[in-house]
Amino acid sequence: MKKIFISAGTLAILSLSAQSNQDLMRQFEKQRIENNEKFEAYVSKHYGTSRSADTQKRIEEQRSKLAGFTPDGNPLFNELTDLRQGKNSNADFLQNGTINGLTGSFNGENIKYTVFDGGRAFGGHVAFDNMPNRITNKEAATGTTANYDLHATAVTGFIGAKSLPITLQYNGANVSVDLKGIASNSTFDNYSFQNTVLPGSSLESTVFQKILLAAPKISNHSYGSQAGWLLYPLPSTGQQVLYWNGNPDALTVAGAHQDLQGTYYSHDKEYDQIVYTNPSYVIVKAAGNTATTGPTGYGAVLPRYHAGPANNPPVQFAATEVLPPDNCISGYDCLNNGSLAKNIIVVGATDIIAANDNRYTAPTDVVRSFYSSAGPRDDGGIKPDITTTGTEVAFAATAENTTGTQSAGIDSGTSFSTPVVTGIIGLWMQ
Repeated sequence: MKKIFISAGTLAILSLSAQSNQDLMRQFEKQRIENNEKFEAYVSKHYGTSRSADTQKRIEEQRSKLAGFTPDGNPLFNELTDLRQGKNSNADFLQNGTINGLTGSFNGENIKYTVFDGGRAFGGHVAFDNMPNRITNKEAATGTTANYDLHATAVTGFIGAKSLPITLQYNGANVSVDLKGIASNSTFDNYSFQNTVLPGSSLESTVFQKILLAAPKISNHSYGSQAGWLLYPLPSTGQQVLYWNGNPDALTVAGAHQDLQGTYYSHDKEYDQIVYTNPSYVIVKAAGNTATTGPTGYGAVLPRYHAGPANNPPVQFAATEVLPPDNCISGYDCLNNGSLAKNIIVVGATDIIAANDNRYTAPTDVVRSFYSSAGPRDDGGIKPDITTTGTEVAFAATAENTTGTQSAGIDSGTSFSTPVVTGIIGLWMQ
């Protein structure tokens, strides 16, 4: 009989890690309760007591995406921010087994990725049918998490869809693409980043609590909160406006605006605590898509609002107030809370390399996508850590219902560059 010996030192390390995770879980639960209490006060002030069904629905959607509060008391919400990608990143060399010094090909065999995204991924999509039971959705198939989520399905596909050549219509033309992901023989555990009640529990769990419960060796996080300028539905009407999520008391002097872009803040600390306590966890996170959003850039045609005095409901900018510049107006400083952590890998987006058979040949081949949020951190720390292709890329999609559909699309975002990096890191692990 084969005997397995575990040293006392190893047992002590395991015990300390378990104890530290228990401490973190208690800390995150305390933070969840405090945030909920603050949110109730915010809702009472902004929405009053007489609320329509649509208004109550918006409130519950915001509650599920609550990411914390700024020092000024404004809420922060988490939002969801093809073969060419594989070639742009040279991942196909790993897939095909054509790297000198490595024996065999690597396509995610025996590798499990954990995806924290908008909800349940549609495992019945033909892009995942090369093996049975590739996707395990950990969220309840009832209530608010009953529907399959398009974004989660797309992100999961970028990591692990099988080869699926198709033709799509894009910008009035037929485009031939392949939905193949990076690790097409891998498996997945999928969670929502939103605050939800997991099966077997009676309490809500935040994304940080879910990470501790999942204990993922490698996980993808294509979501984030937004400071500075963002698109925002007014609490009173749901009207989409351009909203300044910064200090409303610093808008009377040009250049005096204050916001949390580039600031190491609460979510950054929480990600870092998790990885510091569990150094085998690899967390890969999207940089965000807020660059160029602002009064002269993306969203320029929308009405401009900021928080009201003492965090009362939003008010339009007055003629005497100075509009802050677009996010990343100088080409830097528009990374947000959660994408500035030191112990995670943050991913930006670049445009498709169309020349040279989609291969990188020189630094000039790489062009940062106009929307991709840029660092550095305010203390000078380099973020994002890495970039790859995320613009005009094809993905597996689904209708957001309880049955799912066989769909595909083309879109852009750091949400779509991030899972490519996640997939490649998994192949390195393999």
